[in-house]
Amino acid sequence: MSIRMRTRARYITVISAYAPTLLAYDKHKDEFYQQLSDLLSSITAGHDIALLGDFSACIGADADSWTSVIGHSGVGKINENGQTA
Repeated sequence: MSIRMRTRARYITVISAYAPTLLAYDKHKDEFYQQLSDLLSSITAGHDIALLGDFSACIGADADSWTSVIGHSGVGKINENGQTA
């Protein structure tokens, strides 16, 4: 889902996206990321983008370096192979 809004200075497109989970078929994951790529490519250069959502990513053992991006509630127990519990 996306919405394009005009602010005082410029346009901003807000995108809310939720990626298929790890257990989804590769075809569905590929389709999701292709659609997201197409949407991002369609936004006029110079416009702001706010991309929000859950991308079902595994961040691995370096989770502490992601706290400014993910936030304090975004990471569960991390094991060595990057899976969250």
